[in-house]
Amino acid sequence: MGTMNESILADSRRWPAVEEVDLAKIEQQASSVSADIERRGYAFVVLEPDDGTRYELSIVYTPDQSAPFRFASSFGALYPWMGRPTIHPDYAAEKYVHDGREWTATVYALFLNMVAERWQHEEGMG
Repeated sequence: MGTMNESILADSRRWPAVEEVDLAKIEQQASSVSADIERRGYAFVVLEPDDGTRYELSIVYTPDQSAPFRFASSFGALYPWMGRPTIHPDYAAEKYVHDGREWTATVYALFLNMVAERWQHEEGMG
């Protein structure tokens, strides 16, 4: 069984955003964000994955809370995130996107999973 992102990327009929976004740009931003969080305890990023969208995202390390991180976007409130690479687009649509847009939810899922995968690979915060 592969990673959540591998599952998302393998089903482009269900998640058409994967055909349009620049995954390398998302990966680059995820790498930068993971380093910022480890260094400062928070990160803010403007994610533009070359699909005509622009997302302002924040992740804050909150070690004394029920979930070790909080994730926010310009489209929604601050929500708990466990920092694991297990975010499915359906979950992202329900929790992180105010109107449940699948496209936005797919981009958020890919991005958060890449941040968490980076931590796992480097044995970092997640």
